[in-house]
Amino acid sequence: MRFDWIDSRDPLYSDWLALRLRILREPLGLSFSPDDLAAEAGEKMLLGFLDGEIAGGLNVIEKEIEGTLIWKIRQVAVVESLRGQGWGQRIMSEAETAAITAGVSQIVLHARDNVVPFYERIGYRCEGEPFVEVGISHRRMTKSLESGG
Repeated sequence: MRFDWIDSRDPLYSDWLALRLRILREPLGLSFSPDDLAAEAGEKMLLGFLDGEIAGGLNVIEKEIEGTLIWKIRQVAVVESLRGQGWGQRIMSEAETAAITAGVSQIVLHARDNVVPFYERIGYRCEGEPFVEVGISHRRMTKSLESGG
């Protein structure tokens, strides 16, 4: 798997958007609104490629809170035919390595209930009570990064 960082101006963004729409939004009867897309303008995206095609990826929002650099990871998606083969873990590992290099102290994400066990296996911990986002139950999860803090 090869990895590339892009943003919403990259020609690959439309392909990444289409993949996320198919995997994450359409099953919930949702699409992307103009406001959703405008909000992504400042995000960076990590894409993983297999045989030249997008295999999966994620979006990152970078925040600084009281002098501490934090990444919020969102919109994690892996092509259906590649699930259960370690691709999600590879994408998350690549993002965590980049976060450590950037001096990030902590990664935060909102995990759908059905993928909480995946994130727990790779070191994320649930915080707080379940909550509803995009019409389904989620958990806030965090992971502290050794080099960031």
